[in-house]
Amino acid sequence: MHKKIKRRKSCIQSIKKKGERMELYETIAARRSIRKYKEDPVARETLDRILDAARLAPSWCNRQCHRYIVISDPATRKTLGELIDNPSAECYEKAPYALVLCAEPSDSGFNGGKEYYLVDCGISMEHLVLAATAEGLGTC
Repeated sequence: MHKKIKRRKSCIQSIKKKGERMELYETIAARRSIRKYKEDPVARETLDRILDAARLAPSWCNRQCHRYIVISDPATRKTLGELIDNPSAECYEKAPYALVLCAEPSDSGFNGGKEYYLVDCGISMEHLVLAATAEGLGTC
């Protein structure tokens, strides 16, 4: 017989309702890929919480090979959209920020023919998109 596990609230505060937090499984279920963004500004404190969640992701020997570039300039976001071979490239123009994930492969591990920076980045990005969802923001 399995023990009943008490569900805990996530540590990322949601903007669903003031002072209410979105529970982890609710956040996972709510996460969607968004291609049409509102031009509404996002508070710097909110962006910082989201980036902090990504920073807290586990990585190979805690080497933290991932880096995020935050692009707020509309012209730069438009150029980024033009450089990416993606039919939804215009979505970069309306979003208040574009977050670009980069990695330094030498800061991660290599084992059994596998480069673990890809795993490190995937985990970090998952933390980021779940944190953004908990904040009531969309990601693609």
